[in-house]
Amino acid sequence: MKNKNTKIPQMVLALRSVLLYVLLLSTTPTLQAQSWQWANGGGSDDNLDSFAEEEVKSICTDIYGNVYVSAPVGLTNLYVAGVPKPTYASIGSNDNVIASFSCDGAYRWSKVIGGYRGSARIHLSSDAAGNVYAAGSIRPGTNINLVAPHFDTDIVLPVSNSSTNTYKKNIYLIKYNAAGEVQWLRMPQPDDVSYSNSLSNYATFGMQVDALGTSYWLCRLPVGLIANGAYTVTTAGFHILKYDANGTFVSGFPLALQQSGSFDVKMRLNKNTGTIYFTGEVNQTEPGISLIINGEPVTHSKYVAAFSNTGAFLWKRENANVNLYGAGGIAFGVNSDINNNVYFTGATGGYDTFNGTPFTNEATTLPFLVKFDANGNTLWQTNGGKSSPREVVVNGNEVAITGKANGMTWQNLTSQLDINTSGMPYLARFNTATGTIIAINELTVDSGSSGTALATDSKGNYYLGGLFSSTLTAGTTTVTNIGGSSDFFVAKFGTTDCNFLATEQPEEQKLKMYPNPVKDYLHLENITNSTYVLYDVLGTVVAKGVVSENSALNFSQLSSGLYVLEVVKNTGEKTVVKVLKE
Repeated sequence: MKNKNTKIPQMVLALRSVLLYVLLLSTTPTLQAQSWQWANGGGSDDNLDSFAEEEVKSICTDIYGNVYVSAPVGLTNLYVAGVPKPTYASIGSNDNVIASFSCDGAYRWSKVIGGYRGSARIHLSSDAAGNVYAAGSIRPGTNINLVAPHFDTDIVLPVSNSSTNTYKKNIYLIKYNAAGEVQWLRMPQPDDVSYSNSLSNYATFGMQVDALGTSYWLCRLPVGLIANGAYTVTTAGFHILKYDANGTFVSGFPLALQQSGSFDVKMRLNKNTGTIYFTGEVNQTEPGISLIINGEPVTHSKYVAAFSNTGAFLWKRENANVNLYGAGGIAFGVNSDINNNVYFTGATGGYDTFNGTPFTNEATTLPFLVKFDANGNTLWQTNGGKSSPREVVVNGNEVAITGKANGMTWQNLTSQLDINTSGMPYLARFNTATGTIIAINELTVDSGSSGTALATDSKGNYYLGGLFSSTLTAGTTTVTNIGGSSDFFVAKFGTTDCNFLATEQPEEQKLKMYPNPVKDYLHLENITNSTYVLYDVLGTVVAKGVVSENSALNFSQLSSGLYVLEVVKNTGEKTVVKVLKE
């Protein structure tokens, strides 16, 4: 099969990028004078089912201000930003697309992933060097005369007849650079996995990437060997598989999650601590549906749970009601900030509580937002009316949610544009310290639409993804549905500033250092008359001073994790390197 393995230039894309990423973690973005800037999107003429509508399922940004979205798509007349795209699936199934747009809304590139039997949801995440990772599952081919599984035109998988136990892998993790070039593809199942075993027992439920490009891949796995025998699954169920930025398998561990029946689970990674959060909605009235976390069943409709970076159970919180409101089995939003606080959003009904704290009115559907500390203790809680939130992000001193509004109210604010009872996508922003609402900003649509995904960039802009059924306007841009019940869209709320690379690019790396990863002392060579600053993952200065030829920096008292070393010569030449402390 065709595969590219282009290496990213060390300084331009990796070292400088990590420094920007680390420093921006602790920077509060400028959020003044923000407004809707643009919208873009795509779709086909087809109607998909309710679980796989043409809507944004996952979204992320990179250090250059580009935004990436994934969405299920139909087969007939598929377009992304007006660009025709090939499709591969047969009638009754669907492909999925990854699409990239620049900070100013321009179409960059897109990939269609699927085959004759289609593909499942794609989960996206990016690293500090501007790469984007995608995880999902693709149905293997079962007849050599049918359309083979495609990762667009980059990689075409071989096929064999259904009775032959070759080429039947379905779960995948793929890495692209910012230009959309494939770096590597990993499909960790055994080479002799059968078609029925592959589809019945293997699935992707989520994926997140840390700053170094380590992927935390949430999979459902059966008992057996994974990753060419590097990981042994002794208990069937949910597992995290970790791959480094080069696509090398690092480790795996099981999670104390047992699921019965089919429903959504959302995963988010705290990139500071490696803590993994899960959330969702469990239909307690449907036979055969259950979720057990750390040996205890989820007995209500909403939950959020936390696990350590090694899979140890930390805590679980639930509401009081058992009825579903708003999402109907779709996982709600969870995210964290640089202080390791956790934010959880969803929708519930009157007379409900979360983690023992009552909601404040008796509306039929209550959108809510809860802030926990790192141990799961409630710090504040707020709720409104007539909305179904789907996602939450933290943006400096703001926390924002999105979903579908129907005459939305929250605290002292009422949405201004929402006169359409079939729903409008919105961005609701709150103060992270108090939970006080700042604003409700809705997109202009002329029929039912919804926000489904949300991301931010380092300049404090928001990128809202979702679905729309007719027309949608953001700023001076209007997008029109191509056909079918919905198309996917992404819209930017923020400023016109797209100068992400204003800082001068570092010169080619000349500093020599060893060992990296470091345990005690980091030795520096080829260096004279220089100063250095060492930053931790939060951008805090942990050491600084003067270095010279054959200097050694003492790391022995530092905690394990990522650090960024900046060395400046007396000529002004700057070198930036990432250092990993064991």
